[in-house]
Amino acid sequence: MTRSSRRDVLIILGDLLSILNQKGPIRKTRLMHLANLNPQSFTRLLSILHNLGLIETMCQRGICMYNVTRKGVFFLSLIRVLQKGLGINSEATQKGLESNIYSAIVKVARDLGFDYKVSSVVMGSTGTSYLHDLVLMAKNKEVLTVNTLFGNGSSMLRQYELGAIMASCLDTQIPHLVIVSPSLEDYYRDMFSRLRTGCKTVIAVWQRDPIRALLRKLIGEELVAQQLLREG
Repeated sequence: MTRSSRRDVLIILGDLLSILNQKGPIRKTRLMHLANLNPQSFTRLLSILHNLGLIETMCQRGICMYNVTRKGVFFLSLIRVLQKGLGINSEATQKGLESNIYSAIVKVARDLGFDYKVSSVVMGSTGTSYLHDLVLMAKNKEVLTVNTLFGNGSSMLRQYELGAIMASCLDTQIPHLVIVSPSLEDYYRDMFSRLRTGCKTVIAVWQRDPIRALLRKLIGEELVAQQLLREG
């Protein structure tokens, strides 16, 4: 590999699937270059993905193109959950942008007197655990979850990721803040509008919607006031 030889296989497989999910179907050589792998490592990992049924090859007139399968998209969503839980950044993610978002939210949360946890799990009434990008706390109790949903991946992958957030919102009844890109705002709002049983959720666009006002709205002015008095 041209990058660190100690780079985790899970991260590399996730990068390959993410590239195919966004740009596929593409040729083998282009996939190898985008993943920044040498031929030997690339061939071995491609074989693993093929054997697992996570990618498919489409050949016509001697030209073969590679694409991710439905099973591969589902596997990619699981990899992303694992990476978040382990604090691993895939090279295919916009980690710089997400880091800026989390820093801004954490600063506002601290100003309002709340603690926070990164890549934290909350427990639902059914006993199911849900992993979130950021969880705000008051007196060791979860009061708000924050998630970012960016990228131009397939609608199938977006549905997997959003489905987990919806399930968490309904099961935990904790307010959820979901920060999205402007191009996907209508999509996510439409998906949440289909829930028969509502949960306190706000779909926000980064750098357009005021973070402080959103946190006050979701957490509640009374609890915010209590935290400010406690901190004061």
